[in-house]
Amino acid sequence: MRLVIDYSTSYFHEGNPTGIPRTLQSLSKAIQEVSGTPVGFVILDEGYKRFYNFSVKENKVKEKYTPNPDDIFLCLGAPWKHACYLDVISDIKQTIHSFIYLAYDFIPYLFPHFYEEPEFGEYYFRFICKITSLANKVLCISRNTRDDLIRLVPDGSIKSKTSVIQLGGDFRKPEEKTNKSLYDLEISREYILCVGTLEFRKNQNFLLKVYRKILQYRKDFPSLILAGKVGFGNNQIEHQIEYDSVLRDKVKILNCLADEDLDLLYKNSLFTVYPSLYEGWGLPISESLLHGKNVVCSNTSSMIEVAPDLCHFADPLNYNEWSRVMLFLSTDSNYRQLKEQKIVYEYKPVHWNDTAHFLLEILN
Repeated sequence: MRLVIDYSTSYFHEGNPTGIPRTLQSLSKAIQEVSGTPVGFVILDEGYKRFYNFSVKENKVKEKYTPNPDDIFLCLGAPWKHACYLDVISDIKQTIHSFIYLAYDFIPYLFPHFYEEPEFGEYYFRFICKITSLANKVLCISRNTRDDLIRLVPDGSIKSKTSVIQLGGDFRKPEEKTNKSLYDLEISREYILCVGTLEFRKNQNFLLKVYRKILQYRKDFPSLILAGKVGFGNNQIEHQIEYDSVLRDKVKILNCLADEDLDLLYKNSLFTVYPSLYEGWGLPISESLLHGKNVVCSNTSSMIEVAPDLCHFADPLNYNEWSRVMLFLSTDSNYRQLKEQKIVYEYKPVHWNDTAHFLLEILN
């Protein structure tokens, strides 16, 4: 048998990988490290409507991919971005051993208003229905995604071929050692960290309102760092921060960070916050816990799965709940440190190599 991983999503992604491109990159590397069978990579050429072999090490596109009866084809990225994807997979499915699809979430369909083009939700749902019907196995990144899949997709066989795998939360080690410090990121004071694309769904505008309310009676409250690229529906967060005299000197946006920068930010944060409205998993939550940090997150969707006994939960629409928890964690250092010790002792982190092992066990 040979594993063939579609690397298109990471190949065509620009900038430092986040979200799905990062998951694909991290999981692919882990599969290479732990798999006892050969692993190959391909990328999709939409013009020719075919896959080509790809060398991740050389970052080089090679000859045309020829499907083999021993190939287990893994789709771990965002295939809906390619209009011809379903047709190409239908063709190679006639030859390969099996086709495996990794399902992230149903957010575009459930919440079309989160997106610049709301009609994308219907297209996305039709795509998921079709690709899961083609798949021999469907892997879901959370129980919440699995439940959404079984509830929404009108396929009687979907439940029997669906499994859940947990994503890794560790950062891949950089090729070269770096000696970066907070000084390099122009950070000189105590801070709370929020990691995630600046967009409507991640709910940072709500967070800013909570934070602003706290600052009105706690001017010495720690700074807030928003680490993430600017996305759609961000309510002009950059503009708010620049021109709001209350927020201007207290909130900082850091965009397109490398893994070593994020690692540094997590390690030195007072605690982290993640007020997202809905998630397929919620990677920043597991990343925070892996760094031994308290995390305040929303009490919705998959976020309650990550570590229910170790996270601080709050309603993503309730200002008072978030204010209360954030104030408590910032002022009670004894509790915060005791909880950090509990996290270090009790949290059982999942590394990307673990995720790869889970995936391979399911395939076997």
